[in-house]
Amino acid sequence: MIASMLLFILNRNICVTFYLCDRASHRADHGATVLLAEVIDALGERGYRYLDMGPSASTVHFNHGVVGFKESLGARSFCRDRWRWQN
Repeated sequence: MIASMLLFILNRNICVTFYLCDRASHRADHGATVLLAEVIDALGERGYRYLDMGPSASTVHFNHGVVGFKESLGARSFCRDRWRWQN
């Protein structure tokens, strides 16, 4: 395995990714990029409209490299202050 991610299907329109990672010894193979491209294509074919690519920051650190990677794939950045679950 050279790359992996955790994918949640939130509803019929939206999915969210967490923990996109790759194996350091295979980083030159761009496994995370290939995996993400495959997931985007597969979700689009299944009718999903949005893919939230997960957080790029914590309360103490904004990860410019991760944001740049996501934006290079066409993502739009969105900062949210908190999640709220209503049932």
